[in-house]
Parts: sequence; structure tokens; C-alpha cells
Amino acid sequence: MSAPVLKHPEEDKLFILSTDASSVDIGAVLEQFIQDEELRPIAYYSRNLQTAKKNYQNYELEALAVVTEIKHFRPYLLGRHVIVYTDNSAVASLFKEKDSYGRIIRWVNFLLEFNCEIKHRAEKENVVADYLSRPGADVLMAQPKSYNQQQDKSLTEIKQIMFTGILDDKINNPKNKRQLKTFILIKEKSYKKKKDQIYEVLETIGDLDKVLNTEHNGMGHLDSGYVWPWIRSRYWRPKLYTEVHNYIRSCQRCQEFAERLPLYKFDGKSKLSSIFKNWVIDFLGPFPELQANNRYTVIMIETLTGFPFTEAKPDTTAISAIEVVWKAFSIFGIPDSVTVDR
Repeated sequence: MSAPVLKHPEEDKLFILSTDASSVDIGAVLEQFIQDEELRPIAYYSRNLQTAKKNYQNYELEALAVVTEIKHFRPYLLGRHVIVYTDNSAVASLFKEKDSYGRIIRWVNFLLEFNCEIKHRAEKENVVADYLSRPGADVLMAQPKSYNQQQDKSLTEIKQIMFTGILDDKINNPKNKRQLKTFILIKEKSYKKKKDQIYEVLETIGDLDKVLNTEHNGMGHLDSGYVWPWIRSRYWRPKLYTEVHNYIRSCQRCQEFAERLPLYKFDGKSKLSSIFKNWVIDFLGPFPELQANNRYTVIMIETLTGFPFTEAKPDTTAISAIEVVWKAFSIFGIPDSVTVDR
């Protein structure tokens, strides 16, 4: 069997985008039914996840894959109907939720630009995207221990010397010599001495996750101001504060129930009079040409409430902007100020 040959896209054909995500990568394949009604690939896409995004929940990773890959294939998909397949059933309904939060709201707003229909597909039928989301799977399976533990290199060297009692060239490193004097072993567990206090060493990310799962998740999702002093008094690990802070900041439940700040910020200097008294105006586009040759959108935002007023226009001239402004004024009244970027 020969590998499928990439085909040029046909604008009058339906686009099909299959997406998937793993804990390290995201992948997708863009396809169309061409001529013989056989599904043919147009393009493939795969990308490594940034470190921060690897902390996302599974359904968030799948949603991130949908958004990232639509953004990547934007030149093909904008203004055309596309069916997006994902093997995570929660994602298929996630973008329809009204009570979304944080990044999900941003993703939903982004997808409003596209005529896309998100559907669930069984994992066994999503094999191409699944493979593209796991380009390094074999390597990781060959070394699961080293990948999962993510041990600090110098800490591992010191512990090895403590276990074996063998001093090699590594101990001649002055930094390791000083560190070795601060560690002790009790029943094959590492502890660090600092002044008169003994701290349990969290050797791996997995050890830290277990502690935080108990002390943060299990204690009502307290913020880092409460959790950090308790962790600091009992445990030690290089860059522990940063890792604890990042864990709590990326906690799914905390984001869902965090207090939402208003979209506008009052600096104490701006004059907030009443509604519809202050507007900002700008152009959006160009978009695919619609009726009456309209390719741009004039958008006006009321600064106090965020209320939008929009109208499609064929160009970005001052005349087009003035027509929309006067229409808004005739409806909402003459404002105190209108802010433009030109």
C-alpha cells in the first residue's frame, strides 16, 4: 500500500479537519472528498506543546488542538464550511456552553469567525490525527521512568553517591560537595537539613503533584498564599516556589470558581458619566467578500458596558465610518466623546 498523495484543495468541496492531542503534542490532517469521492489529504500539521500547556486538563488539550489547527489552516477554512472531528466527546459540546470561563471564552470567540461544525469521532477512527499528535511516542515508551520522573540532575547525582558510597569525579564539583553535606537518607528517603530544620526532598514532579493534590485540591483549593507556607515548612525541592505557584495558577477548579474582574478598569482619573456617553471605533477586516461588496466591519464599543454596534462596509474610508457613527448617534444619542486610532 502506498502512502496517500497530497492533493490541491477545491474551493467548492467540503473541508474536513481531524484533530487530536496528547500530553506532549497536537496533530491534525485537513482532507476533502475529491473527484472519486475518496477522502484525500490536503495538508498535515503537528506541533510540540509548550511547557505551560502540558498542565491543561485533557479536554482542554483537545480543545486547544481544535483552535490551534483551525488557526493554522485559516487561509483554507475562513469563509468556507468545515467539519472538525475530535475523539473527545466533551469538546464537541464544550464550545456550546454558555457558562464558559477564561481561555475557553477566548477560544469560543475565535471560532465565531469560522463556519465550523465540531463533531465527535471514535478514537479508533481518528488514527491519522492521533499518530501526528504522538511523534515521539516510541522514544517515551522506551524510557518511561526518566520521562515521567523529570528528576533534577544534580539532585540525582548526589542521591546516587549517598546510596552507593562511591565518590567519583562528580563529587569534586564544589557545589556538589556543599550540597552533599546537607542531605541525609532515612529508610531510603532523602531529606535536606537547613539550619535546625529537616525537610523531605520531593525528588520528582510526581512527588510534588501528590503533595499538592492533597494539600491544595483536597483542602478546598486554597490559593498559594495559604498553601505555600505549609509546603515550605515541610518539603524541599529546587525551584519549589515556582512549581507550586504554577500548579495552583493552572488549577482547573480554581479557574472555574475564581472571582471574575470587570472587563473595564477605572483608574480614578477617567470620567464615567453614564451609558452611551463614550465610544471607541475601529475597522475589522478584510473578510471574504459578502453581499454589496462588503469586506470590512465598522465596530463601535460603548466603553462603560462593552456594548457593540457594528455595520458591514466595502472600504475603510472616513465616509464609511461617519455613516455608521451617525446611525449610532441617531439611536443612542450624541455622546460626550468618540475615540479613534487615526
